[in-house]
Amino acid sequence: MIDFYSESSVRRIRGEKDLQKIRYPSEREFARLLLTKNPHLIIIYEPQRFEYTFDDGKTKATLPDFLIINPRNSNQPIYVEITLSKRGILYDAKQRQKDVMAKAAPHLRYVVLYYEHLQKMRRKNTDFNPS
Repeated sequence: MIDFYSESSVRRIRGEKDLQKIRYPSEREFARLLLTKNPHLIIIYEPQRFEYTFDDGKTKATLPDFLIINPRNSNQPIYVEITLSKRGILYDAKQRQKDVMAKAAPHLRYVVLYYEHLQKMRRKNTDFNPS
């Protein structure tokens, strides 16, 4: 596992003060829900940039919103991207990020939470408001 704690730029989310530094309300509410429901989790905001140079010579990059580590199972960290975009049949707004992650770090778990996922979380947890 990568040691993120040695980097000075790491933004670990521990409480309300850290939550206020998160740029977008949907990301903030997601992190707040995780902290409330699973306080043992280690949550790092915008942990690491991933880059990949494709065959055409173009380099693409992505910066996942979160890295979530369960100290009880630290072998399975999860990178999470939050989006309020709705996933379409013909178009996926996060496909480029998925492609970059699949090429740059195929051994890592990467999840995109779309609008419908956030709405489902909202229905299950009335205190969750990803607007």
